[in-house]
Amino acid sequence: GVRMLTPADYSVSLPLILNRYCASATTDDFSNPTSGWPIRDTGSVIYRYLDGEYNIYHRNANEWAAVSRGDVWNKSKLIQASGRIDKNQGMWGLLFGLNNDWTDFYTFEISPNDQRWYFFHYIGSTGWILVDQGSTATIQPGNASNTLSIHDQYGFLGFQINGSWVTYQ
Repeated sequence: GVRMLTPADYSVSLPLILNRYCASATTDDFSNPTSGWPIRDTGSVIYRYLDGEYNIYHRNANEWAAVSRGDVWNKSKLIQASGRIDKNQGMWGLLFGLNNDWTDFYTFEISPNDQRWYFFHYIGSTGWILVDQGSTATIQPGNASNTLSIHDQYGFLGFQINGSWVTYQ
């Protein structure tokens, strides 16, 4: 609230926005298996809650999978996830900018064992496009947990790994 206590020949003007929109952080520690993440077995991939984590298990090598519970990301918010690769091989990351039919989106991924990061754009008609890549010692190798973050920084997207900035787009 704003209260003017005494009259004066100067004033403070505050932008007041009252549109019933007070976005709060959406967090999930995966302690509740009914929080909306898919639970299913496709034959080649199992999506499940396991030991207090959300788990995507690939039965075969060289597979790619993504999952969403349907949240809409407002790009002015922080998106962040901590994850790990259980068997020390492969890549994982965040998918964002998804259209309605999964034919256009971006991914920010890491390969922990190589300590490398990748920024991809997927377009259904042309396939995967490597937008940017790099390496950083801030990526914890092996099956250690890493935290990826995407921020809106003054109109640009900023990408962090374990709290360290790696690129802006």
